[in-house]
Amino acid sequence: MTSKVIDLTTGEAYFTSIAHERRKESAMPVTYLIKFDIRPEQRERFMALLGSVLDAMRHEPMFHEAVLHADPENENRMMLYETWEDHRDVLEVQVKRPYRNEWQAALPELLANPRDISVWHPLRSDRASGRD
Repeated sequence: MTSKVIDLTTGEAYFTSIAHERRKESAMPVTYLIKFDIRPEQRERFMALLGSVLDAMRHEPMFHEAVLHADPENENRMMLYETWEDHRDVLEVQVKRPYRNEWQAALPELLANPRDISVWHPLRSDRASGRD
């Protein structure tokens, strides 16, 4: 079934399927800010395990980007900025990927405190032209 849609900014009309519109509404990019307090003696293992997960994630079709940050005053405090196409997919599919198993199992040994995870929806994205 199709429906006529009018773009309010341009006044142009086009046809789209209702199923396509529902998929668009349910899938909204989501960003996770994850803060880690790493045990100093586990930093190297933390980086190796997280590196393996990040290397595998980049090949997922719903993946947008991930940026790992280090606290300039404490190298054992890190923050991961991770953006995906759809929150539901992350919860139902991505966190259950086998490449995450070793990482998930090791977290209690790697971290001094539980992760601090917050969820955000992007409103705007700006980048310098010609740079990644």
